Amino acid sequence: MTAELAEVPTEGISEDISAALFADLKKMAPAMTAFRYEMFARRIVAAEYGRSDAVEWAMEWWAELEAAKKEHSAAAEVCMQELQAMRKRMHDDFVAGIVENPRYQAFLDTVENPAELKSNEPYMAWLSEVLALYAANKPKGAAAKDGEVGGASAFIRRYADANLSQRVRKARLRVVPPKI
Repeated sequence: MTAELAEVPTEGISEDISAALFADLKKMAPAMTAFRYEMFARRIVAAEYGRSDAVEWAMEWWAELEAAKKEHSAAAEVCMQELQAMRKRMHDDFVAGIVENPRYQAFLDTVENPAELKSNEPYMAWLSEVLALYAANKPKGAAAKDGEVGGASAFIRRYADANLSQRVRKARLRVVPPKI
């Protein structure tokens, strides 16, 4: 027996490793039986006290957790880079006066320099004004219908086309092919 005791390491796993393993065990708990959970917990405690087979098992589990964390970090970094690239493209498009929202696009078509916009306040004021004109010009007694949203959007586009900025007028003149 003394030979076996000599082979058992006197140091167990660190508190940090133990805490990480218990945290992962808690995540897995809903999918485990109570007995299985208890066995895992007891094995972590045995690893804390330095039982060699438990230490080896715990260190393998911890290594898997660290590898997964590094893999997750790398994937998160790639995601963050893609997100930043998308934000830059969207900002560059906005500065050029191009957006996906048709109502906002109508507003930007009336603005001479979109890069000078620092908030949505001018858009909200413009949209309120245009929608008030739409409400004032629609037939009296017209009931709200599903097509009213489309009618308002069409009115907004017509209003924007009638009040285009010089920037958009020049761009549209370059795009229109000459008549033959």
